Amino acid sequence: MKVFLFNIHDVFSKEFSEAYAFGLGCIKSYFEKYSEHKDIEITILKRHIWETIQKEKPDLVGISSVTQDYTRAIEFARQIKDSVPSTKIILGGVHISNLPESFNPIFDVGVIGEGEVTAKELFEAIHEYGMDKSKFSRIKGLVFFDGDELVITESRDLIEDIDQIPFPYRKGLEKGTYLQMMTSRGCPFSCTYCSSSKFWKGRIRFHSAEYVVNQMLSLIKEHGAVHITMWDDLFAINKKRLMKIVKLMKEHKDEFKNVTFGVTVRPPLVDEEMCKLLKEMNVIAVSLGIESGSDRMLKKFNRKVTSQENQDAINLLKKYFVVKGGFILGAPEETLEDLKKTYDFIINTDLDGGGVGMAVPYPNTPWWDYALERRLVNNSMDFSKLRLVTDLTKVDESNVLLLAEDIPKKELLELGMKMQRHLSILNVKAMFGRKAFSSRNILTALRHPRIFLPFASFWVRKALNTQIRSK
Repeated sequence: MKVFLFNIHDVFSKEFSEAYAFGLGCIKSYFEKYSEHKDIEITILKRHIWETIQKEKPDLVGISSVTQDYTRAIEFARQIKDSVPSTKIILGGVHISNLPESFNPIFDVGVIGEGEVTAKELFEAIHEYGMDKSKFSRIKGLVFFDGDELVITESRDLIEDIDQIPFPYRKGLEKGTYLQMMTSRGCPFSCTYCSSSKFWKGRIRFHSAEYVVNQMLSLIKEHGAVHITMWDDLFAINKKRLMKIVKLMKEHKDEFKNVTFGVTVRPPLVDEEMCKLLKEMNVIAVSLGIESGSDRMLKKFNRKVTSQENQDAINLLKKYFVVKGGFILGAPEETLEDLKKTYDFIINTDLDGGGVGMAVPYPNTPWWDYALERRLVNNSMDFSKLRLVTDLTKVDESNVLLLAEDIPKKELLELGMKMQRHLSILNVKAMFGRKAFSSRNILTALRHPRIFLPFASFWVRKALNTQIRSK
């Protein structure tokens, strides 16, 4: 049986990205380790996806989709059905896991939640029994139509020991030497805009320090990694594990001597000990979810942090790393006064850059419920309206939802674009700063001059101002 897996994003993306195959790589490696069905051949597609499906006519395709791409996933599945009707289509990913009620009958079956065990059992069942829905009913974590009835099977328990999951399959998927990995799954916090906690059932599970370091070494030795970004929600929350990771890395100091790291941390958890440990493992860049400069909005977001604590974390981290922050604009109940506080925070805080994005009501979050009450969203909507917009010049009410009811659109976008411009200049400056300078950044500037222009403009203005003051 021939199975093709791909992320719907890669069907339409013009740029090749190893990152989007991460979850699929875990499904493939898990299946190959634990399944006895060696005649089931799983291939992860990254490029030329439509052409490959037409040519190879696989028995199964598995489409992974986030919410903002779900409408395109439906359209592409319809295209497959029209062209290769014998191919059965499985849907997986965060969207259908968070909103199984939106399952579209163009798909034959959907996988809900953590996918490794469910996908293994589903592939094996289809191989043995075909599309027998009575067999699907016995598999936990599925959604499908049986006639006109939408069936959602019993929820599957999470994998207790995630060290059982082999390293994600990467052969032929990586590009260059800047790679990503995950060392844990889940988040115990419940921010109002994020579905991660509910997706992972309010838990966080860690790979052991040995597993983490061995995967790092695999990326270095087999894939030539020189910089590794940790995708964990909370990489450094377990300080005991972090200490052990650092200790094990020192036992392989020759392999790690030219490798740098980037991580995301939560401001209230930052302290001097954490910073020193991250510095020892050669972390050079740290990202923070700041979200707002308004304490009122931070409470609304259920962030369990104050703007002063965010500021204190930045001040401490800046002693060691390049520090960037992420901010949300146009959230439910936000006022112009709240937005101005975020602007002041960005302008007056010593960040090295970051980004801003419009508030998005993703399924399985309080923001989704807020939008649902106002009839802004529904289970059969055009889900592309829920894409994360970080370029505020492209905000259009016809294809982007605006949740802030108390801020005029003009003021929201004007102030947002000022924040965006300021952070963009800082981003490019940081590329050439002492803490993060690399030949890769020079090549990026040469290949993409538009990225470099804000940086060049900043320094030209600074030089001119210096000359004027000297006169």
